[in-house]
Amino acid sequence: MGAWGLGLFQSDFDYDILKEIEDLLHLDPDKDGSLRIPKDVAALRKKLNDTGIQMVMNKYLGKIVNPPKEPDWHPAAYAVVIFTVVCIEQGCTVPQKLLDFTSKAYEKVGLQRDGIPQVDNALKEYEPGKQWDCGSLGLRDTIAAGKTDESDLVLPGTLMNTTSPEWGQGHKVLFRSLSLIVKDGYHGDDACGGCGAQTMPRGGPLMKCGACKKRKYCGVECQKKHWHWHKQLCGKELKDTLPKEGPPEKPDTAQSCAHYYRNEYKAMLAGE
Repeated sequence: MGAWGLGLFQSDFDYDILKEIEDLLHLDPDKDGSLRIPKDVAALRKKLNDTGIQMVMNKYLGKIVNPPKEPDWHPAAYAVVIFTVVCIEQGCTVPQKLLDFTSKAYEKVGLQRDGIPQVDNALKEYEPGKQWDCGSLGLRDTIAAGKTDESDLVLPGTLMNTTSPEWGQGHKVLFRSLSLIVKDGYHGDDACGGCGAQTMPRGGPLMKCGACKKRKYCGVECQKKHWHWHKQLCGKELKDTLPKEGPPEKPDTAQSCAHYYRNEYKAMLAGE
């Protein structure tokens, strides 16, 4: 699954959950639009206020009280939190039970970094009958804006490659290390690291990196272009390029949070 930001509704994971809820509510994409982009805001708000919110609560709060035996790819507590935000966005009258659970649980459901303050703001600024915008850019707007921070990317130098709620930030170091190894040796040990050429432009053997004497290049330009990747591995053994730290002490994916905090979720619903 992909993600293009670390906020709410900036991943396929979030939209898959919303699609599941839209199917539950029998929303017709052509007639009704979607939960976040409805064709008629007032009509969607009425539908949610009349029966929709209760239908969603019955399904997902029920799964929190009685968790399914098999791991749930779309954890109920995560779904409740983002659905609550959608209801706030559309100016619905959100039941207090939903607001209370979201306020207690949102930091423990596996939201991405920027999603946590967005939920906090949604709860603080909630006003029935008034629309609210969480501020997350969509996929196309993210591409147009080009504002994805390099430090947030799983694979530096690319766009729309941030971690998704089912990955967790804890896996970023491993992904980056593996990507460096792949990118440094993409063309093979006996080819130019920059372009893949087998010889120098006028023939003859390739030049070697002056430091490690291993990576080969067809010229200075290719070496400069490739240095962004090679400098992080130059002279190092493969074992030294992989992360030393183990998995995060606390869960950082939506699925691991669902298991780790399952008893806390139940207590939250019970008002404990």
